[in-house]
Amino acid sequence: MNSYIALLRGINVSGKNVMKMADLKNALSPLNLEYLQTYFIDVKKLYYINLFGSLSSEDFDKLIERDRFSEEMVLGKTGQIIYVLYNNGYGRSKLTHRYFENKLKVFVTARNHNTMTKLDFFRIT
Repeated sequence: MNSYIALLRGINVSGKNVMKMADLKNALSPLNLEYLQTYFIDVKKLYYINLFGSLSSEDFDKLIERDRFSEEMVLGKTGQIIYVLYNNGYGRSKLTHRYFENKLKVFVTARNHNTMTKLDFFRIT
């Protein structure tokens, strides 16, 4: 049996763009999935910025030099992930997924460390 995980951007359980977990399950029910479960994972400070494309270390260095931010950033070995430590929280930063999409001209999704750790757990169980 194959397992699939969907990471949805712009859907929240409170505030703007609210979608209740029960409504999400109902929206997905026409897909006739055998086992459907939703999870809400809390936001913390370390994020993985996943790039749908790749970035050279030279371009990454130029990006850091051009726009200085208080956040610490490291480019992953494959050039497809940027690790960012948001000391004051993701919601207060100007260094968001939209910033990366505009500057790098690629699609981006941002996930916190807890989310990525839990997804890795689901992958191996």
